[in-house]
Amino acid sequence: DNPEMILIDAGYPNGEFLLIENRQPCGFDSVIPQGGLAIFHIDNFANNIRGYPAQSGWPTNGNHYQVAFLQADGTYDLEQGFDRGDRTDLFHAGGVNSIGPGGTSSGYLYPNTKAYQGGNIINTQLSISSISAAGSTMTFDVEFSVSPTSAPTSGPECASNEIDVIVSITSDRFPAETTWTIQS
Repeated sequence: DNPEMILIDAGYPNGEFLLIENRQPCGFDSVIPQGGLAIFHIDNFANNIRGYPAQSGWPTNGNHYQVAFLQADGTYDLEQGFDRGDRTDLFHAGGVNSIGPGGTSSGYLYPNTKAYQGGNIINTQLSISSISAAGSTMTFDVEFSVSPTSAPTSGPECASNEIDVIVSITSDRFPAETTWTIQS
């Protein structure tokens, strides 16, 4: 119920979801080097053991934090203790501007939008794309491509297996208003 964050749990098991937040270098975040979308992968049942792509058996070893910040640059610097965040960690146009089950627009397989609770990898078929330039208002597209479980035996023909989601959220809780628009 936080108007500054968007929660996406479609396709994820119970207790696992993504949170998306617009973070800009102002106020509390005045020291961040680059604004953009922060995407967090939440798993309420995670073991809270540091996990990253170069680790043996990852991601099926189940090692990950309950709150994992999906770093757009795919370097997992935070998990490896290399830094406390850098200008390539947030998603925005002119940088990494999409993430889906196959990875990011930079070509990295990780991070991605797959579920990983307990080391069980599930393709959520969730894509976040067309992320706009960093700013107080950011836009992006969300697509859920869900395949039917079986072919229909009767009834109307379906033109697509895609679900369109349009959400607009405006917050006026703080002097610097944040406006979100999700369109697909």
